[in-house]
Parts: sequence; structure tokens; C-alpha cells
Amino acid sequence: MMKLVKPTELEKTPIDETERNRKQEENKQNIQTVNDSFSVDTNNLFQKSSDLKNAHSDFEKFIQAVSADLLIKIDCLKFIKSKEDTTWNDASYARVQLFMLS
Repeated sequence: MMKLVKPTELEKTPIDETERNRKQEENKQNIQTVNDSFSVDTNNLFQKSSDLKNAHSDFEKFIQAVSADLLIKIDCLKFIKSKEDTTWNDASYARVQLFMLS
């Protein structure tokens, strides 16, 4: 008889986690490369306008806060989706939200 595997068990495979970590590192490196070229151009602009420098700093803080909030939300949705006692409606909502956030 064939053993049935729950979808939540499939999502937690080490390969997925390793692949996810590798992609995150790639993204960080790509972002750093873009930031390096961006910083050369922006330094000239920031020297010309202190208001622009302050606005950019505020925007960077905002982006970091939003990114942190999204990571927390994604973790909560994964937890809700994987719980055994989650209602069908809640699990479906979590799946749709995770799909839209990925």
C-alpha cells in the first residue's frame, strides 16, 4: 500500500529550504551590486540636495519595516496553513495570501 504524503510534509523538505536559502543569498548579492552602482549616482544628488537625502533615508527605513512585516506575515500564514485544526476557509485564505505574496 502506498503511503499518502500530506502537502505540509512536502513543503518542509530540506531541498526546498536549501534552495530558498540559496535564492535569498543570490538576491542579496544582486541587490548589493545594484546598490553599489546606485550609490555612486545618488551621492552626487545627495550632495546637491539634503532634502532628497533625508527623503531617501526615510524611504529606506520604510522599505525595511515593510519587508520585516511581510516576512512575519508569511511565517504566520504558513503556520496557519500547516495546522491540523485549521478550518478549510482559513487554510484556503492562507494559501491564497501566500500565493499572492510569493
